[in-house]
Amino acid sequence: MNRRHVRAVLKREFLELHTSRAVVIAAWSLPLGIIAAVAGTQAWLLSMEPDRIAALSGELGASGATSPAVALLDFVNLQWMALILLQPALLPQMISVYSIVTEKESKSLEAVLATPISTLDLLLGKTLAAVLPAIALTWLCYLGSAAASACVAPAGVALHFFELRFVLGFVVIVPLTAFLSGISGVIVSAHAKDVRGAQSLSGFVVLPLMAVALVPLLDSLALQTLTAGVLLVLGLWLTRTASRLFQRGQILTRWR
Repeated sequence: MNRRHVRAVLKREFLELHTSRAVVIAAWSLPLGIIAAVAGTQAWLLSMEPDRIAALSGELGASGATSPAVALLDFVNLQWMALILLQPALLPQMISVYSIVTEKESKSLEAVLATPISTLDLLLGKTLAAVLPAIALTWLCYLGSAAASACVAPAGVALHFFELRFVLGFVVIVPLTAFLSGISGVIVSAHAKDVRGAQSLSGFVVLPLMAVALVPLLDSLALQTLTAGVLLVLGLWLTRTASRLFQRGQILTRWR
C-alpha cells in the first residue's frame, strides 16, 4: 500500500463529494434530524402531566430508574440509540455505491486506471472517502444527542448515553461496521453495470450490516468483542478480495 497514492485518491474523492450537493445534504440530514428529534421528543414528554408520564412508563415497561420520567426518557433514548447505531451501516453505502460505477459511465475512471496507482490503493482511497465522513457524522450524532439530552432532560439522563456498552460500540463497532459497509459498496459499484443496478445490489449488502450494527444494544461485552473480531477479519478479507476481483483490464477495454 502506498499512502501517498491513497491520500491522492482520498483528496480527489472528497473534492467530487463536495460538489455533489444531494449526497452531502442527505448525509447531513440524518444525524442532524436525529439530534433535533431527540431534543424535541424529550421536551414533549417532559411537558406531560406526571400521572400521564407514569402511565406511559408503565405501559412501555420502562422501569429501573429513579423516577417514571427518567425511566421513560431512558426507554425512548434507547430507541434513538438504535437509529444512531444504524448510520455506519447506511451512510458509507450512500457514497461508496456510486464511487466506481458513475466513473465508468462518465469514462473518467479510465484516466485513473492508466496511472501507476495500484488497485489496492485505489479501492482503499475510495472506501475511506465514504467511511471517514460516515464515522464523523455518526459520532457527531451520538455526542449531539447526548448534549441535547443534557440540555432538555433531568440530570443523569444524558449520562446513560455513555454507558460502557455504547462507548465501546461507538469506538470499536462503528468504525469497523462503516469500513465493511464502505468496502462492500465499492465492490458492488465495481461490478455493477449501471447506477440502478448498484443501488439494487447495495440493499442486499446493507441489511446484514444493520443487524450487526445493533450489537451494542445487547449489553454483552463478550458479544461485542466477538463481533469486532469477525468484522475486522471480514474487512481485511474483503479488501484483499476486492483487489483481486477488480477487473482493471476489462474496464479499460470494455467500457470504452
